[in-house]
This record gives sequence, C-alpha cells and structure tokens, in this order.
Amino acid sequence: MYASCGEGHKIAASALSDEFNSPSVDILDLTFPFIKKFYTSGYTFMVRYLSFIWKLIFLIAKSKPVIMFINRLNFLLFVHFYEFLSTKSPKFIIVTHFFPIYIVKIFKKTFNTTLIVIVTDIGVHPFWVDECVDYYFVAMDRTKGELKNLGVKENRIITGGIPLRAGFKRKTDTLRIRKKIGLDSKETI
Repeated sequence: MYASCGEGHKIAASALSDEFNSPSVDILDLTFPFIKKFYTSGYTFMVRYLSFIWKLIFLIAKSKPVIMFINRLNFLLFVHFYEFLSTKSPKFIIVTHFFPIYIVKIFKKTFNTTLIVIVTDIGVHPFWVDECVDYYFVAMDRTKGELKNLGVKENRIITGGIPLRAGFKRKTDTLRIRKKIGLDSKETI
C-alpha cells in the first residue's frame, strides 16, 4: 500500500509488488476523487510553493492530540480502504507511506495481520510511528535512530536500504555506459 503523494512511495511499493508478485494499491484510489486530487496536487503545491506549511505540519505532528485528530480524519476519508482490507483479509500488509498505518491499526483489531512499514523518507515524523506496526524497514542508521527517539523498540527496526526495481539490480557494463553518454573511463562523481 502506498499513497501517491510523491513518487518515492509509489516506486518502492511497485518494486515490492514486482518482487513478491502481489498487488500494489494506492490508498488514494480508495477514497473520494476530490480527496485524491487534493492530496496529490496539494502535496506538490505545498512542497514547491509553501514549504513553511509543510514544516509547520511536522512541528505540530509532535502533539498527540493533533496526531489523533489527523488519524481520525484520515480514517473517515479512507473508510473505503478499510472496506477493501476487510474483503481481502491479508496476512501481511506492507506500506510505504504513513497514511495507511492508522487504518491498518483499526483493521488489526478484528483481523490477524502483520504490518510492515517501509519508511521511504530519510527523516521520520510521528505520523510514521504507531504501536500497531510489527516491523519498520529503513534505509539508514540515522532513520533508525530517529525511530528509536520516537519510542520504537530497536528489535522492530531493520536497516538495509530501500526496495529497488528489478532494473536497478542488474549488473551493467559501466565502461559501455560511460562511453555511450560521453564520460571518461575514470571515476566520476
């Protein structure tokens, strides 16, 4: 599961979908069309033109009442996602965005499932953290440290990179590629 707010979440979910031969679902496809438009366009607009609001959201996200309010609001907006999960009854749910976490938390109260969160961001904010998460997978020790500072137990955090699409895993002839794009054969940064 992912939310198409930024391409990184989607690409990581797509790589996992290919690797495990399982569906990849955009949570925004399971909500009202105007909500999807608001989240996708709003995110891009905010990051590009109003980045101070994005920073403010992360600052207020440290407040438990704010997190609870936003999580409940998201549950109302994404109730179709809960219904979707109920029809599938998955044993494992892997998410690459924080939106689905709270809804999966509600789902886990009725259904036995394991929730794995792939943190696709380098920095972590409190929306990523919930006691319902069974395992976190992060790219860097820095991210692991931030999760630990937010109260996540170390034995629930796995460090080891991010999911890559198959094309990135292939061995390539770097000399041929360097020649093709006009770079010297020496190391280049």
